[in-house]
Formats: sequence, structure tokens, C-alpha cells
Amino acid sequence: MRPRDLEQGEDTSMDVLANPVINSPYVEPSRHFMLDDQGRPTGEIAESRRRSEFFVPVPKPKKGKKRTGETQLAFDLTDEKVERNDAIDQLRDDLRYWRHQGYPGVTPISRKLLEHWSDPNRENRILFAQREAAETAIYLAVVPRDVVIARVSEDLRQDVGTTLTSPTEGLHDSR
Repeated sequence: MRPRDLEQGEDTSMDVLANPVINSPYVEPSRHFMLDDQGRPTGEIAESRRRSEFFVPVPKPKKGKKRTGETQLAFDLTDEKVERNDAIDQLRDDLRYWRHQGYPGVTPISRKLLEHWSDPNRENRILFAQREAAETAIYLAVVPRDVVIARVSEDLRQDVGTTLTSPTEGLHDSR
């Protein structure tokens, strides 16, 4: 959830937003402010990276006369629902593991770039978000398709509680 904007003159019992930066911009985030049900910071710090969430706008029905057989929606996007993005969290976990394993499967040039970007002693370090974006692009390009299919198949096995005879059973190739 997003922290709501503070209205002018609103009293907050905690001065949480006075210093909102609690992670280094050069390393993976390891802490975040907990939020209440309305999306406001509580002042408590969780010792983990915030889970990925996305905000889905929920349009309100348009007031007034409706044409017969037609539903009209006003796109006043003031309402939204929050949904967890488990695929992003899984990708982050995979990237973290891949990073700690020394980037297996990459070309020597890609490895040199990845190590250069992550060098804490280099001048003009890149931000972790930039590094993670580059790692993601390289990871998705070099991870063998059968590894991804095997992981997806394992997820399917856990979801349906059955054993598939091959990593591609039940999956359809969209090519």
C-alpha cells in the first residue's frame, strides 16, 4: 500500500517521514517501514525487503443515465486494490541465488560487466535498482529454457499435489 499524502497541518504522532531512507542505494534493500491498513508508515521497521505489490485501479460506476445494454464506467481512478506480485518476488529470489553463485551461465564479458557493476570500490557506483535491472535482463536471456520449465513444473506439482513424468508434461509450447 502507498503511504497517503499528509495534509497540511496534520499532526503525526511519529516523525517517520523525517528520514525515510533506511537502506543504502548501492545494495539490495534489507529493511522497510511497516504500513498500517490505510498504507501509512507505522514507524516499525521490518528486517526484510518489501514484497512486490501492484496497485490495480478500480473504476467507479458512472453516475447518471445508462444507455440500454451498455455499461459506462467513469475512469476516476481514486479507488485501487493492492495485489501481491509473487512472480516478481520469485524472480528476485532467483536473481539473488544466481548472484551469490557467481552468475553461472553467462559469457566472460557479461560476467566481467556484472562484477564491475557490483564492485563496491569502483568510482561512480551504479544504484542497486540499476544493477538489478541489468542482472534481470541478462538472467532472463541466459537462463536455459529447460531450467525455467523445470521450476514451473515443480511449482505446478506443488499446486496440484501430483508428480509429472517430465518437466514439460502439461505445459504447452506457445511457439
